[in-house]
Amino acid sequence: MYGSRGTCPPRVPLDAPPRPNLQPQRSRTNFEPRNMRNTRTNFLIFFRPKPNFSLITRHSPLVTLMTSLSHIQNWPERAQQAKWSASVLAKQCGVSVRTLERYFLKYNKKKPKTWLIEQRQQQALELLHDGSTIKEIAGRLGYKYSTHFSRQFKSFYGICPMRNHTNDKKQGEVS
Repeated sequence: MYGSRGTCPPRVPLDAPPRPNLQPQRSRTNFEPRNMRNTRTNFLIFFRPKPNFSLITRHSPLVTLMTSLSHIQNWPERAQQAKWSASVLAKQCGVSVRTLERYFLKYNKKKPKTWLIEQRQQQALELLHDGSTIKEIAGRLGYKYSTHFSRQFKSFYGICPMRNHTNDKKQGEVS
């Protein structure tokens, strides 16, 4: 590459004059930037027309997907049928998980997974107030183990479901 003995560049003495620039200098106008090589290409890049958003009609794919999701009324029932899974819920609605996420962020201000956890825990609280046991609630809400339900309930509400369950019983006896 540089020589027969190795790949290092040839050494230049420190007192040697600088090498002349062999590339021809172009004449520039006052408005042209220094690094602009092809004026026509750069003109097209910098002065592209703005996109026309009036072309998005009510029949465009994005609008159609959002309106098809906005027609759904029974979100809590669908969540339960989807076994509290965002991907299964998206399949039920006929959209991708990302489209479902965009829809939820736009209208609910939260991700589908967060909303599903909230719905599941609200239903758990209602079942606890109705007097169901922790094992029954865990089974109804699709938990494989009741300990997993208890852990998630505590992380969501800050209190164990057993304490909430015993407090409800005590209040029922007093009334």
